[in-house]
Amino acid sequence: MLSEIEILRSMELFKSLHPEELEKIAVLLHPLNVNKGQILTVEGELARNFFIILSGRYKISSKTGHEIFLSHVGDFMGWATIIAAPAYLGTGMALTQGEVLKLSGQDFMRLIISDADLGTKIMKNGSEIVAAGKPYLRKKES
Repeated sequence: MLSEIEILRSMELFKSLHPEELEKIAVLLHPLNVNKGQILTVEGELARNFFIILSGRYKISSKTGHEIFLSHVGDFMGWATIIAAPAYLGTGMALTQGEVLKLSGQDFMRLIISDADLGTKIMKNGSEIVAAGKPYLRKKES
């Protein structure tokens, strides 16, 4: 399995970070086993955690009827936690058993407050991702 640093390095959100900056994020990640049917995010609820997919299949659905399917290492849900939105933008559910890395929104905010340069890089990357119509280009399951 890839290390947390390698997974972070592969993600567009963290692409411009130096190894020591990736390490600061990696130490905040907590592995979590997920059961089929488990809900990780609920649309409209306070955004508290960011999840990076390690294994399994997941679906994010919204009240508008949009569905996004995730199954690749480095896919993520809980985007609202990172962009400091007040609430989750969709409901994320595990379609199979799997594993994710969980990042607490509180831990993340403490990190970017303590390291403004790191926070600026992540927010810049996030803005570019959103401007390009990402992070979720795969709207329907293939």
